[in-house]
Amino acid sequence: MTAKEYRPDIDGLRAIAVLAVLGYHYGLPMPGGFTGVDVFFVISGYLITAGLMADIRSGRFSILNFYDRRIRRIWPALIVMLACSMVAGYALLMPGDYKDLSASAASASLGASNFYFLWNTGYFDQRAELMPLLHTWSLAVEEQFYLFWPPTLFLIARLRKKSSVLLLAVLTAIGFIASIVWFHYDPKSAFFNAVPRAWELTLGALLVFAPPLSRTVGSVATIAGLAVIFSGFANLSAASFPGASALYPCIGATFVVWPRSERAGRGARPGYAHPADWLGCLSPIGLISYSLYLWHWPVFVFFRVWNNNLQPSAHEAAALVVLSILISILSYRFIERPFRRGLWHPTFSVWAGLAGSAAVFVVAMAVHSSDGAPGRLPAQVQAVSSLRVMLDWPCPEQPGPFGTGCGLGDLKATRLGLALGDSEMEVLLPILDVAGRNAGVKFGHKAWCLAFWNPDDYPRPLIPGYRTCPTRREESLELIRSHPDALIVIAARWLIGVLDLGGGAENLEHAVERLLSDIGNRPLVLIAEAPFPLFDPIPCVLNAYMHRAASDCPSRILEIPRNSFDRDQGKGQEVLRRIAIKHPRVKVVFPADGLCNATACRMWLNGEYLYRDADHFRRNLAPDTREQLERALNLTEILRAALRGE
Repeated sequence: MTAKEYRPDIDGLRAIAVLAVLGYHYGLPMPGGFTGVDVFFVISGYLITAGLMADIRSGRFSILNFYDRRIRRIWPALIVMLACSMVAGYALLMPGDYKDLSASAASASLGASNFYFLWNTGYFDQRAELMPLLHTWSLAVEEQFYLFWPPTLFLIARLRKKSSVLLLAVLTAIGFIASIVWFHYDPKSAFFNAVPRAWELTLGALLVFAPPLSRTVGSVATIAGLAVIFSGFANLSAASFPGASALYPCIGATFVVWPRSERAGRGARPGYAHPADWLGCLSPIGLISYSLYLWHWPVFVFFRVWNNNLQPSAHEAAALVVLSILISILSYRFIERPFRRGLWHPTFSVWAGLAGSAAVFVVAMAVHSSDGAPGRLPAQVQAVSSLRVMLDWPCPEQPGPFGTGCGLGDLKATRLGLALGDSEMEVLLPILDVAGRNAGVKFGHKAWCLAFWNPDDYPRPLIPGYRTCPTRREESLELIRSHPDALIVIAARWLIGVLDLGGGAENLEHAVERLLSDIGNRPLVLIAEAPFPLFDPIPCVLNAYMHRAASDCPSRILEIPRNSFDRDQGKGQEVLRRIAIKHPRVKVVFPADGLCNATACRMWLNGEYLYRDADHFRRNLAPDTREQLERALNLTEILRAALRGE
């Protein structure tokens, strides 16, 4: 293929890839639709390498000219989308989330947003599905690859053709194997990092050197490739991706993109329509695919923010797709095409691209340094303005008694306590700090995933990605064994045990019994789960404050119906009540006893909303609210009873 040849079928494949991504994001039953991004990687590797090889063979190779083309192709539409997202964020996002948006915009302007999302999409971070610029990670991967690819390809091309092809094939194979190993040890990094994704682009690059297929063989290859791609759309799961699963979109795209001879094969029927011709019918969507990819996700996310974070209905999703396509047509017509056809000097393109990036970066960092421009919002929303704000709590800086982090409770006390558990304990640390001071106990804290999980009984940790759970469990048990008089307090997501252990409540009870056996005969307090709304209440709270899109919110954020709590969380509570009866030495805190009456459970205390999300308390409650919540849980008295051995 030469740089000037145009293949409508590749634009048709682009159309399929971007529509798959849209379908996945907008709720169609295609669990592997996200792999359209990998199809884009293969296409990009092929087209960019074809252009570079044409320049190398003609003696016109220039890195400056290459980046001129890349900047004019990518940067104008990207910069406009980033700017519009910042404006929309100013109108719709809370300060903490707007601060996060500004940081991701600054990263995207530098082609590094994949690193931002790698480091800022954790358990307690803003949900990835509500980050307006999350999709820019794939652009960052490409741009990082193309920082090194032109000079690398120039050196490879200096070899004899067979040697260069062999070297490129070996690099691709090594990259693929490395990506599988990488995925095994660090799935999240394997997804966002450019290095384990590079083989997908070099696989496309290999096609530039591939012998063209005959028309007949090319027809079969196109059909087979599309079948493999669609099989991936229908069957792949994000939990197993990338790894070896990336072969589906990449091999499928390779079959479709593989160069073909334009000559009809022997026995070809007159008027026979090649499958590539069918793909070419989708080329109009392929032409706007870049803009459509850029705009569809911010449109979707900002609609959800406006609509209480709820998923759009089928009609709303269809309207959002139409809106995204209309915006993309305008972006293609008035931004992409004029800049691609610009006749200015390449040096000007590079400097203009750098200037645009610098402008977005400076504005975004100004917003970030202002903590998300909080002055634009009413004062009462500040304490619940983002997930990070609601998680904020300055744990005392004095080291804990076990050298495991900050100290809690009465830091001058001689009686030691150890707080263990998953995220349920993380959000209860401020309350335990109050109770520890009242009961005269100095606590240390150790994160232990799900405290009742045991690899001997349940080899798979119940929380995906918790690969360090076994190590943390053994470290915690060793701390317990080395301090036989320490008071142990454990909070956990017991409901997960009921739902995910296979045997429901019976298996959870077995797991808790095993935990008690591992801990041994010592003062022990278990904290049951509080009544949680089991939906994210904060958008309703914020939108109620802001008087927008909150028609169904007021009743949902006033209280939790008692029958809903009993139905949704009752089985886990019953297991712990049986444990408390069977083992009198084990004290159990039941938050529902202090937060619920016969009809409802409170969601407010001391004028403050208690919840951070669907199943966690806020940590940034005012000091007097923490005191009142501690009394509602009766935690101090239960700690004292455990210490007395009652």
